[in-house]
Amino acid sequence: MEPAPSADPATFLRRVSLDLAGRVPEPAEVRAFLADPSPAARRDLVDRLIASDAFAVRWGRVYAQWFVRPTHLRRPAFRQVTDAFYRQAVRRPYDELVRDLLTARGAVSEVPAATFLASQRPGRTVEEVAAITLDLFASRPEYHCARCHDHPELDEVRQADLWGVAAYFVRTRVPRRKIAGQPNVLEVRDRARGELRRPDGEGARAIAPRYLDGRSWIAEGALRREALAEAIISSDGMTQAWVGRVWARLLGRPLGPAAAGVRDALVREARASGHDLGALVRAIVLSPAYDRAASGAVARGEVDPREVFAQAAIRPLEPDVLLDVLFQVTSVEPSRPHFLPLAKREIRIEGAHRQAHLLFSPPAGEDATVAGTVPQALALINGRFTHRGSLWRPGSRLQYLEDAFPDAPARLEALYLWAYGRPPSAPEVRRDLDTLAQDTVPRRAWEDLFYSMLISSEFLTNH
Repeated sequence: MEPAPSADPATFLRRVSLDLAGRVPEPAEVRAFLADPSPAARRDLVDRLIASDAFAVRWGRVYAQWFVRPTHLRRPAFRQVTDAFYRQAVRRPYDELVRDLLTARGAVSEVPAATFLASQRPGRTVEEVAAITLDLFASRPEYHCARCHDHPELDEVRQADLWGVAAYFVRTRVPRRKIAGQPNVLEVRDRARGELRRPDGEGARAIAPRYLDGRSWIAEGALRREALAEAIISSDGMTQAWVGRVWARLLGRPLGPAAAGVRDALVREARASGHDLGALVRAIVLSPAYDRAASGAVARGEVDPREVFAQAAIRPLEPDVLLDVLFQVTSVEPSRPHFLPLAKREIRIEGAHRQAHLLFSPPAGEDATVAGTVPQALALINGRFTHRGSLWRPGSRLQYLEDAFPDAPARLEALYLWAYGRPPSAPEVRRDLDTLAQDTVPRRAWEDLFYSMLISSEFLTNH
């Protein structure tokens, strides 16, 4: 197979800025990056992004999406706890974070690491929690099937093994706790007694905690969940699961069997760095796989290009990123009128994020698609942020560009740099200037152009 060529500098800049910082590069960044052809330019760019606060915010949200149930993430009180905790968690060694998530005890408002179990345990059986834990932290998603029966194709995946892991959680409870001056909060507790029982031919029998390797890992005086955390952290599966999830987030496709060598190399890299997220992300985004263009791969024989990552995947922007980029590019205020108190503005921003998640998050178990849905398209075409953000009004992006660039070609280039992170091509310049000149109301013409850019495929994807 002949892989696609390297992405051009502007494409790489926009892609890596969205993936690492959840934003598009601003015009000054674009001009400086395109003017520096040295090999060190990309390395320096990636290092700056990883060291930025925006990286912590962006990947803190990624961690929260992995470890907190979506229904709880939509609750403002829960989001306030998770946003701050996971923003700090991205700077910590991943194995330490896993230990905290699995062993946390206390109210979520006081022990933010408890958000994992507090969001998973209520309403779910211990078998479901065990399957989620093995999927997230041990790279064993096949155990979801074992909740009901032995795996029909994998003989080593047995229901009895899942029960052994579920026994680690049987004493864990998540009641509501009253705290003075606060609404009731969830609290993770452990009882002193309690066994998981499953019926067999001779009646109900207690199932002892046992990890997939056949050991209990329970030390004298230790909690069951502490033993489970030690078993998971000591296994190869934890690092493999983490590497696989980070890779899929950055490249849009999982690491399949054909890429086992890549996975093993990244696992070694992750362990050598002390499970540092920044080091793992840096290794991936500076690799030739991440650098591919989105088209141009040539298949030889029966090799599937999706298996070898011969070209980059075009991915839609995630709900939080899409909303943040709209705010950034348009400078639209997410509240009206402007004299609203800051607390009410925050409430409106929170409401906008909830709406974006409800509308633009893919259904459970499905991958996001570029095409989208009819409700998503209508929300973008008629949405108040795309509509208001493209209007000329005092303080708007168009008003700023009109004042800064009276000359139409220079203003057009600045608009492309803001919206797409690249200068326009020569055909685009000719087409857009001709269209702008035909409208008798110049500001209306610029509004129409900006609006069409905000709802275009290029703006709504990572490409």
